[in-house]
Amino acid sequence: EVSLLDQGSNAQQSILSLEQEIALLSQFEHENIVQYYGTDKEESKLYIFIELVTQGSLSSLYQKYKLRDSQVSAYTRQILNGLVYLHERNVVHRDIKCANILVHANGSVKLADFGLAKEVSLVSSPRLFACLQMANCLICTFF
Repeated sequence: EVSLLDQGSNAQQSILSLEQEIALLSQFEHENIVQYYGTDKEESKLYIFIELVTQGSLSSLYQKYKLRDSQVSAYTRQILNGLVYLHERNVVHRDIKCANILVHANGSVKLADFGLAKEVSLVSSPRLFACLQMANCLICTFF
């Protein structure tokens, strides 16, 4: 169990937002994106099941420990790897921050929290799409 939503004020909007997040997340299968396993509704509660990532967020890790340059570099590569995967599928995360990057015990990082993520198309966002293409080229040369 990862997320529990009690129905109350603004419940319909919250449920709609969660359903959109789930619809996006369920499409992804990548080593640097948290894996979605399913949902369950029980009475007035919604349960979302995702991959267990045991070390918490990059934000909490950063506050507890001084990260070495080699760790930061490894995390950055993995974050960019996940972003390239999303961009190749015309998805923009729109909320990349340390709190939304989870760290696994094996040292891998996973992008999480797709609540603000959005599918974009070349037709609706040509300038954004051009930026994503350029960013992906820069990322590829970085590796």
